[in-house]
Amino acid sequence: MEEWGQFEDAPINVSQLEYIGQLLKHSNIDHDERESIERIMNDLTELEAHELIIKLSWNQLDPIPCGFNYGQRDIVKHQRKLQQ
Repeated sequence: MEEWGQFEDAPINVSQLEYIGQLLKHSNIDHDERESIERIMNDLTELEAHELIIKLSWNQLDPIPCGFNYGQRDIVKHQRKLQQ
């Protein structure tokens, strides 16, 4: 397995860019930070994109308490979070 250090200077790839866009839609970050990310995300490296994906993944809104549309999988995921 290759190490991340080899990808530090590689530009962001299309799948990372699309995933960041999806995560931004339901992330729990303030408006200014969201706009800042949208401005710079095309210029990120693969490593920076990976770190941003992790950050945005940890800051996703839970669809059940927020009143979004949700399915059985979301309910099970929410129950597991509550049990931890």
